[in-house]
Amino acid sequence: MKEGVRIRRLSIAMKVISIYYFAFIPWIILIAINSPLISKGSFIANIFRFQPFNKPYEAMIASIYIAWAIILWKASAKPSKHIAFIDFTILGNAFYGVAMIIVTSVYKGVPSLVLVESLPWFLIVFALLWLRPRANPSEIYKKISVEKISNK
Repeated sequence: MKEGVRIRRLSIAMKVISIYYFAFIPWIILIAINSPLISKGSFIANIFRFQPFNKPYEAMIASIYIAWAIILWKASAKPSKHIAFIDFTILGNAFYGVAMIIVTSVYKGVPSLVLVESLPWFLIVFALLWLRPRANPSEIYKKISVEKISNK
């Protein structure tokens, strides 16, 4: 894949991931208002919340992902200038996915939930690894400029 195409796809992927992270906004609102949708015993709570519930911890995690979404969205404008942040996102999601495998297995004991809890994070890891720039930023911009000139 040409580097210019890779960067454009990476930019789109980063925006999609940001939107996924922004889903923590309604999630934390539902927790704060004690919505029956995610209260103890509900189907959604049994899948996505750990028991016993811990609102302060859930609010903390949600706030981290909301901040992450904002910066990831900003970085998507010029991904090749934010390779360290992309690497951080890859590692953060990989570690979170592994943690979900361990925690879900230990606390929930339902093998199918392991996939529900960890698969989205590993999809992010694999997508970013596949689309991550292969060259240093100055080489990337040279390649993109050459590709634009050659496509005209």
